[in-house]
Formats: sequence, structure tokens, C-alpha cells
Amino acid sequence: MKFFLPLLVMLAACAAVPQDLSGKMFTFPQETNTARVKLIPSTQDYSAVTVCHRSFTDLKRDHILFSLATGTNSNGYLIFWDETNKEMEPHIKDKKAEYRAMDYKPNMWHSICTTWDSTSGLVQLWFDGQPSIRKFVSTGSNIVGSPVIIFIGQEQDSHGGGFDLKQSFVGMMSDVYMWDYVLSPCEIHNYMDGLNFTPGNVLNWRALEFQIVDRVLIEDKQMTYGIVASPGDADSMCCRSSRSFTDLHRDHMPFSLATPSAFNDFLIQIAQNNVVHLYIRDQIVGFAGQDYKLNTWNSICATWDSTSGLGQLWLNGKPSSRKFISSGSNISGPVIIVLGQDQDSYGGSFDSKQSFVGMMADVHMWDYTLSPCEIESYTQGFNFSPGNVLNWKALEFQIIGRVLIEKKENLKMAVLLLLVMLTACAASPRDLSGKMLTFPEETKTANVRPTTSRQNLNALTVCFSSITDLSRDHALFSLATPAHDNAFLIFKVAPRNGIELYVSNKKVEFGGPDYKLNMWHIICATWDSASGLVQLWFDGKPSIRKFTGGSNITRPIVILGQDQDSHGGRFDSKQSFVGMLSDVHMWDYVLSPCEIQRYVEDLNFTPGNVLNWRALEFQTTGRVLIENKQLTCD
Repeated sequence: MKFFLPLLVMLAACAAVPQDLSGKMFTFPQETNTARVKLIPSTQDYSAVTVCHRSFTDLKRDHILFSLATGTNSNGYLIFWDETNKEMEPHIKDKKAEYRAMDYKPNMWHSICTTWDSTSGLVQLWFDGQPSIRKFVSTGSNIVGSPVIIFIGQEQDSHGGGFDLKQSFVGMMSDVYMWDYVLSPCEIHNYMDGLNFTPGNVLNWRALEFQIVDRVLIEDKQMTYGIVASPGDADSMCCRSSRSFTDLHRDHMPFSLATPSAFNDFLIQIAQNNVVHLYIRDQIVGFAGQDYKLNTWNSICATWDSTSGLGQLWLNGKPSSRKFISSGSNISGPVIIVLGQDQDSYGGSFDSKQSFVGMMADVHMWDYTLSPCEIESYTQGFNFSPGNVLNWKALEFQIIGRVLIEKKENLKMAVLLLLVMLTACAASPRDLSGKMLTFPEETKTANVRPTTSRQNLNALTVCFSSITDLSRDHALFSLATPAHDNAFLIFKVAPRNGIELYVSNKKVEFGGPDYKLNMWHIICATWDSASGLVQLWFDGKPSIRKFTGGSNITRPIVILGQDQDSHGGRFDSKQSFVGMLSDVHMWDYVLSPCEIQRYVEDLNFTPGNVLNWRALEFQTTGRVLIENKQLTCD
């Protein structure tokens, strides 16, 4: 388990040497008109600007994202979300542009870049990789500081001050960069996609000079599952989880923990308007934008620790922002926990209009905060450490009133196991973006069978990325038909440094690819029946085009991890793939060189219409894992 040390600053923190905040984030856990981070720029005069950052919030009101003020312009360079009009507003020298139709969802990380240059006066917004149109704002003069003051977390209505808590930012922010020039689209895409890019020369997240004022924390960033605090004293942490099923349209309380000193010592309230409230020590915080569906099973986890005072909600595997509730003291007993009612006094004073009606299962409670991976394991029904305070598998309890113990109806909680020891039936298509298939051992069984959307192909392109340490022959991609076991096969041969491509059992070899071990390689192969020509692209470099011939491909079966010596079977462990495979796409036409290059560079490209890694239907057999993609760094 990987922990972080919260950095909680109650008063102004003096800036030290620049810090490398790679893998970190600023957490703004509550609504105030004081909490902020002052960023120290390297220069004070800008004829052009690019600002990029990532943010995560559940705010349903106006809020600031980035505020740069000068002595003459309080909104010298401002990025602001207008909730009323649902628009992102860049302000340049007190003049604004308005961008609507932004899919600015709560409880999700968003990547935002804005650019402006004084020569043209044009501003442009990039939202999650998608560029806006370019709009005119202000031209003719630079943004000049006296000095330049930059804040995140608060909006400056005057130079260095004039904060309004109703415009403050509550949530998490990371990867803040600023340049004194306009980044190219490719550079912005590299930032958005987390690829190598030139860090900001005005603000550099990897070497950031800053000052923290009031309650702002520096924590480890967890882009996929969110962040959970690390445990300190065993009695100072809580993590509580359950699954519930109800059709209630009113407020209700599925979990209530009371002590003699605080009736709402740990309380979860499902409220209306997609809000879930968490009470700690009688203090309340709301988490908005929660998709709590009726008549279906919902998995709820809530975490809190007394050191930072931060609480977080996980609904159906999705984390909320981390918010400040209560710090400094433990929840100490004697504790009374009630399911189904809200304790308005210690152990009683129930209100039928706050009661829970429905089904509840899998209630666990820990005296420490679970890691994101452990919460994910609980949510998905994988192996996890049961609660050490409440354990559903060994629960001591008393029932009062009409409550039944029944077999759980699990029809709507089917789980697709990531580690499958036998054949797993395919579920609905899955988005495997950022994931990889791991084939961890040499076998003649382990494979993945994607379902193709076409049954007749007269041309195709296949692209994927792979990494292995195999120095023997191995299959990379196997497509078989009833007529040809090697209808379309991509095969690495050893000891020759070559790749063989088969079409309708006819082989051509491409020599010379620098197929290094323990490195990710990107491979694309194309073929069309009209010309009979095939071509290999290796790490973005095209081969010569060679003739194989071949007729239409009908009734294809695609196998990853094994070579089909018959239609759908007859695997040989000595030709199996051992390593990681990712980003598998297949098209029923030949991609253009530009399209292949976009795939190789992981820019916006049209996903495969036969196999689409972002919506893949597949069956897994044997020991194959789905994991977060690991990329090697030079």
C-alpha cells in the first residue's frame, strides 16, 4: 500500500526552493475566502500565454480555476466556470470570451488549456483534448505585472485580494503549467495525453515555487480511482462500505453511528438532487453530482481521518472530491451503529421519514482508510481484506422490528473478473483506455478472444502496442477462418530480427525492425484484396509494400496471446505470447499514413470499426490480467 503525508498549512507557508510536484495535487477541501496557493512566475511580461491544468470538483456554482492579476487588470488572465450559463470563460485584461457546450462533468478529472497572443488578440480553449474555435479578446499590448500575482483556489477581484468564497474552488488541482508563448496543437495534445512535453517556462509543476495560505493540502495524485488518506493512529480513521437497493425518492439514512457526545458521529444520508451527505462529529459536508440510481444495487464507501479532517465518498467505484469535515479528535465510544434508521439521540429517536426501505448487504467497517485499490476491489467484488470493526462475513448483530435475512439478489451486480482461470463469458463492451492485457506465463491456454463487428473483410488494418522479453518465436496477432488458420497473422521470428505477416496462409517477411526486448513497440499492418499488397509499420516507420494476394476474409476468429493452428484452437505454448498488449484496434479498410501516424503518436484518431479498444467485447481464457498500462520512461 502506498501512502502520502498530508501537508496541512493553517497559516501562510513561506515558499522554499522550487518543488517537484510530479504525481502530486493540491487539495482545496472546503469553501472559504482564504484558502489559496500563490504561484511565483519566472517572468512579469507576456506578449503571449498558454496555461494548462487538471482539476476535479463537484461544485454546482460559479468557481475560479486560475487567476492572474496585475496592477491595472484584476482579471489579467483568468479562467472561470460560469455555472448559470454553463460556460467556461477565459478573461484577458478584463475582457472575456465565452465557451459553451463544454462537457464539464462533476467528479471527473478534466484537462484544460487556454492560449492567447497579443498580436492576433485571439484566445482558444482546449477542453479534454478538444479545441474550441479561436475568439478575439484583446490585442495590441502585453500583460505586464507590477508585479504579476497568480492564485489558484481564489479569484482576485483586486490585485492580490478581494476574494469571494462563493467563487472559490473546492476540489483537487494538478499539473499546472504556464508558458510565455502559444503551444502548438501537438504540444497541447502531448500535455493532455500525458506524453513528453516541454514544461512551462513561467510556471513549471515539476519545479514550482509557491506559497500556501490556510487549509490546502499536497497529496499524491490518483487519476483513476481518486485519493485516500494514509492511516495514522488506528482509532483516528474510518472507512465504511455497503451495498444498498431501494426505490426511495426521499432522504434516507442507510448508516448511522452515534456516541454519547455526538449523535451524528458518522452518518451517511442519501439526499435528493443527486447529493450524498456525510456527517462526522455532527459536522456535515455534501457531495454533489452523485448518480445514486433507484431500483439497482449501489456500492457506497465513505472514508475519513482525524489528522487531515478530510472525508471522501466513493459511489459505485467513482471517487468524489476530498472535503474537510472535522479534524483533531477521534470518534470514541461507546459506539452504537444502526442500519436502517437515523439516531437523533444516542441509540434512538428514530424518524420514519428518514428510515431506509430496501435491501442492504456487504456492510464492512475499518478503523483505517482503505487504499483506492482496496476500495476498487470491494466495489468490484474481488478479494479484499474484510472490515476489522464490522465484518459482513462474521457479523455480530441484533434485529429489531420487521427485518428479514434473505439470499441476496445479485442479478444486477454481475462482475467481470480481471483474473480468469477458466473461460469468462463476454459482457457488454468495455473501455480499456489506459489498460493493458498481461500474459504473465508461457502456456497453451491463456488467450483473449475479441469479438469482431464484421464477418466479411476485403481489406483491413490492425494496430496494437506490445512489450515482451521473449527471445523465441511468438504470435502477436492471430486471425483465422474456416479456410485458413493463418488468414491474417503477425508473427515474430527468432533469432532473425524480422516479423512475418501471413495472409490466407501466404507469408512475407519484413526484415530490419529494431524489435528490442523490454520496450513498448507499436505495430500496424495493412492489407487489401484488390491489390494483394501488405505493409508493416513499426514504431511509426513504414516498410516497403509486398505482395501476398488473398481473397476476402469471412467468419474470422481473432485470438490474442496464441497462434491458431486451426480455426479457434490448436495452440502451441512455444508460440504463445508472454508480456503485455494494449491499444488493439482493427479497421475494415487501409488506414492512410496520416491516420497511422496519429495512432502511433496517440493523438485523436478514429478508433477501429472492427475491433475498438475503447469499446471492446471479448472473452478471456486462462491466466490473463487487465491492468493499468505501464509505460517505460527513457
